[in-house]
Amino acid sequence: MEEIRLHYRTRTNKMIDIAYSDIYYIEAGHYSHQILLQKQSDMISFYGSLTEIEKLSACLLRIHRDTLVNIDKIKCYLKEEAKIILIDGTELSVSRTGEKRIAKYLTDSKHSF
Repeated sequence: MEEIRLHYRTRTNKMIDIAYSDIYYIEAGHYSHQILLQKQSDMISFYGSLTEIEKLSACLLRIHRDTLVNIDKIKCYLKEEAKIILIDGTELSVSRTGEKRIAKYLTDSKHSF
């Protein structure tokens, strides 16, 4: 079976080609349009748009205005603390809008974390 991949052309015309299974989360960086893609052992930095990346796959869920998470890497969702814990122990904050997106995802997919 062929691996599903993220193919994204950055604002500097660099092509990002990475398996979704390698992505843990993607977040906005400190600089305008900077994107940080977190893998298990390293991070890739490039310039682009989270909104554009979000539209490329249903396996990425926006949990905050500056964060997309790979749904396959979520270990648990702590609603009371507004946090997601990833399988590697990383904790990510969830916004109120992100909470609504998570609830919709859980309802629509019949999935649980």
